[in-house]
Amino acid sequence: MKRLKEIFRIINISQIIDFIFFPIILLISLICKPFCKNIWLVEENSNEACDNGYIFFKYLRKERKDINVYYVINKKSKDYNKVKSLGNVIQHRSLKHWIYYLNAKKIIVTQKYANPSPALFYILHTRNILKIPRIFLQHGLTKDDAKMFYYNRTKFKLYICGALREYKYIKEKFGYPDDSVVYTGLARFDNLVLNNEINNYILIAPTWRNYINKQNDFDTYIKKYYDILSNQELVNLIKNKNIIIQVVLHKNMNKFKINCNFKSKNIKINHNHEVDIQDILNKADLLITDYSSIFFDIAYRKRGIIYYQFDYEMFRKNQLQVGYFSFENDSFGDVFDNCNDVIEKIKYYINNNFKIEDKYEKRMTDFFERKDKNNSKRILEAIERIK
Repeated sequence: MKRLKEIFRIINISQIIDFIFFPIILLISLICKPFCKNIWLVEENSNEACDNGYIFFKYLRKERKDINVYYVINKKSKDYNKVKSLGNVIQHRSLKHWIYYLNAKKIIVTQKYANPSPALFYILHTRNILKIPRIFLQHGLTKDDAKMFYYNRTKFKLYICGALREYKYIKEKFGYPDDSVVYTGLARFDNLVLNNEINNYILIAPTWRNYINKQNDFDTYIKKYYDILSNQELVNLIKNKNIIIQVVLHKNMNKFKINCNFKSKNIKINHNHEVDIQDILNKADLLITDYSSIFFDIAYRKRGIIYYQFDYEMFRKNQLQVGYFSFENDSFGDVFDNCNDVIEKIKYYINNNFKIEDKYEKRMTDFFERKDKNNSKRILEAIERIK
């Protein structure tokens, strides 16, 4: 019943057509099979190349030219040209995508539904009809009890982990075979800048809510951040210190219109697809977020973090339940539920040259057992061990 509900949740008219024409596509794929030798596919969201998938693909194209790897992306994406420069690009949902997907030796993804047709391939994978090994690079570290990533709902061959505690939790809780969960570090950690340079750059990056469905819901939600960024004392401070505050909204919020305007030229607000999030992560001296796993990247770099959780109970009830990570005991920064405390803490970091407190720096150090530039290398080694 749960699987049926998931299928109906993600299905749309185009995917109904996919079900109808799939036998024909399958026949074409079988005919083309002799021409599809040792293909590896990498895919994030169909419109993105800015995450673990892109970083890993770039690594393979530079370090392992012997691997016949392709990246799947929409040609209309702002990231298309930077992937094209590496070669071997495939248009999402093109016939070539279908043929290569059905004949691939390895499928490497950051999203559960990264394929030509989510509803159709959900059935093919979870029912073990299609047994191509899929490697889950993740979109960010798993910290919650994310049931949508349980083994019976994904059948991933490899689940790549970025931290030791995460690895132990997923191995124990998510139902994967012993050799299917590996601790390598996330590919995008290779791209993080680890120096102590101050850039005078603050990032606000909240996660999405599945209970924000209408523009009015979004307007109410975004006002929580508008109340912070319209504080005149803070506006004056960032102007005098020449500090930029960049707000980046989650990609699932792209459908909503941003109705708030900031008078300060030092404050910028964008949807996810309008910016290069990897570049911003490397510039940020301070992160304000809520529950987004993006804070692990900032902790990896040992930068300041503030958690603004004004809807904690609702989020836990309607979206994700607590996993191994407790904000009360494990957080890498102070946790607040009102804007005034957040404003004061931002001012504290600015006035102290973005220095983080010792207790939070120790937590950041202790959390990441592995910290180097070999994450993609370890991921490749894990993939090549697949029988």
